[in-house]
Amino acid sequence: MDVGMAAPTRIGTEVAGFRIESMLGRGGMSVVYVAEQTRLGRKVALKVLTTELAWDETFRERFVRESHIAATIDHPNIIPIYDAGEADGLLYIAMRFVQGPDLKEILKRGAFGVGRTIFLIEQLASALDTAHAHALVHRDVKPGNILVEETTDHAYLTDFGVAKQTTARGLTSTGHFLGTVEYAAPEQIEGGAVDARTDVYALGCVLYECLTGSPPFSHGTEHAVLHAHLVEPPPSVSRVRPDLPQAFDGVIATAMAKAAEDRFDSCGELAHAARNAASGAVRRVDGATPGRAPTIASAPPAPQEASTPPEPETDPAAAVPPEPPAEDRAPARGPWLTPARQLLLTLLLVVVAAAASGIVVYFLTRGDHVTTPAPAPKALAFHTLAEIVPAPVWNTCKKQAKPRPGALETAVCLPPAHPTTFTPDRLELSAFPSGAAVVRAYEAERRRHHVARNQGSCNGLSWGGEGTWLHNPAAPGAPPKTGGSRFCYFAGHKAVIVWTHRKFGQATHTDLLGIAQEGGSDHPGLYNWWRFWHHRLGKTFL
Repeated sequence: MDVGMAAPTRIGTEVAGFRIESMLGRGGMSVVYVAEQTRLGRKVALKVLTTELAWDETFRERFVRESHIAATIDHPNIIPIYDAGEADGLLYIAMRFVQGPDLKEILKRGAFGVGRTIFLIEQLASALDTAHAHALVHRDVKPGNILVEETTDHAYLTDFGVAKQTTARGLTSTGHFLGTVEYAAPEQIEGGAVDARTDVYALGCVLYECLTGSPPFSHGTEHAVLHAHLVEPPPSVSRVRPDLPQAFDGVIATAMAKAAEDRFDSCGELAHAARNAASGAVRRVDGATPGRAPTIASAPPAPQEASTPPEPETDPAAAVPPEPPAEDRAPARGPWLTPARQLLLTLLLVVVAAAASGIVVYFLTRGDHVTTPAPAPKALAFHTLAEIVPAPVWNTCKKQAKPRPGALETAVCLPPAHPTTFTPDRLELSAFPSGAAVVRAYEAERRRHHVARNQGSCNGLSWGGEGTWLHNPAAPGAPPKTGGSRFCYFAGHKAVIVWTHRKFGQATHTDLLGIAQEGGSDHPGLYNWWRFWHHRLGKTFL
C-alpha cells in the first residue's frame, strides 16, 4: 500500500492489525487515519509515513527506537502510543484517538488570551521536560503536533519519533533537516547537535504564535523563513499585541536565542518565565550570557527593572495534570544585588555594627544604679489588607465600609477598564483576627454552596472539590507545610474558588479568606490566576 494512493482506495484496508476506517488528515510526509485495532476493538489514530522515509535506514531506526521510548512515558500531556513499527514496507504509529482539532486549526480562529496561552504552554512544557528526562528530544514541536480537547483545553503532544523533512537545499551536507521550518532552531537548520534546548526554541515559537496568531517568522518562502531563524532577532510580541505585558518580549527573546546556551535550560523555565510575564511581574528573564541582554526585533524601549518578587510556589495538593513547572534555580546572588547596591549594603552594615558596638560599650560602662526596663512581650503582628495584597491586585480593590462577618477588613477587587492580564470578574479579600475566625467563615461558605469536604479537584481540567493546599517543602526531603484550604464550584456560568491563607503563627502572615469568580465558565483561566496569586495574597514581603 502506498501512502500516495488516492484516499478512497485506503479505506477498509488493514495495516499491522489496524483496519482503516476514515482519513483524519494528510501532510507532505504522512497520512493520519481513524482506524480500529482489530484484536482489541479499540479506535486509534494511525499515522502512516511515506515510503521514502521507510527507505531511509537512519530515519527508520531512529523512528522505531524513539517511538518505543515515547510509548514508555506515562504523562497526561503526551499522547499514549499503542504500537509503532514497520509493516509491509511502511512505517506506522498507532496513538490514542483524541476527539478534537489540533492547535494549528484552533489558531486559525485568532490569537489566544494570556490565561489560555499559559495554561497550554505549561502543559506542553511539563510533557517536554518529562521526555527530556528520558533522553528524548521531540525535534518537531509545532501547533500541528499538539492536539487539544476543546471542552477542557487538555493538550496532548504527539509525534515523538516522527519529524518532517524539508527539501530545501544548501542548508546542510545532506540537504535536509528534521523539523518544520516555522519552528526550527538554528542548530537544526545547520545540521548541528540537538538537545532539550532545541525544543525550548520551538516551544518559544509556539508561545509567540498563541499570543499573536502567527508564527514568529512569516516571510513567504521556506528559504526566507530559515534565513530569519538563523540571523534575524526574535520578534517582539508587544509590537503585535501592545495590550500584553512587555515582559513577554524578553521571554521570547530568551527562548528563541540563536545560541542554545543562551536559552532557558528547560521548557519548565520558559513556562515559569511566561507565567511571571503574564502576571505583570517585572523580572529578569535572560538565559543570555551575563551582561548581554537578548536582542528583540522592533521592541519598544524596555522599562527600568524592578526588584524581583518572590517566586511562585506550586500547589502539590492540586497539582494534577498539567503539572506545574519546577521552581527556578535560585542564583547565588539575586539580580537586584548590583555591585553598587552591594557596596551600599556593606557600608550600612558597617554603620549598624559600629552603632551596636557603641550601645554595648554604653551599657557596660554606665553606673549600676540605672535600671534597665524589661523588654515588652512580643505580640503577633496583624497586617492590613494593603500590606498583604501586592500592588498589582490591590490597585484594583476598594475597601468595604462593612467587613464580612467576623473579619477585620474586607475589600472587593474588580478588573480595570482595560486589563492587560487575566483578572477575575470579582475578587473579595477579607483579613481575620485569628485562624479560628477565618476557618468559621470558610466553613460557612462551603456549607452554603453544598461542597463536600476532602473530595474532587480544583485545577485546569476538573472544577469541583475541596481540600488543603500545601506550601513547597522548606528543604529537599522535608515534608510540605499546609498553607490553607480551598474549594471550587460552578455557580451557573460562573467559576468560583474560595480559599484561606493561614497565619499559623508566622509574623509575616495574616489569616485571609479569598473568593474569586470568573464568568463564561473560564475555570482554566481562573485556576491559573489563583495558582500564581494564592501564595502571595495574605503575607508581606518586607
